[in-house]
Amino acid sequence: MFIEELVESVTVCPNHFEVSVYGTPTFKFLSREVGMRESAFVGVGDPT
Repeated sequence: MFIEELVESVTVCPNHFEVSVYGTPTFKFLSREVGMRESAFVGVGDPT
């Protein structure tokens, strides 16, 4: 069985990842838990 068959989706947010595995609740991982720095970007577009 391959990991691609188990993982439904991966969502990348500025400070965490959300991984959905078929048949289970969504797992949330902080960026630092997987060895990444948190993003300095918190928004999209120009502030108005």
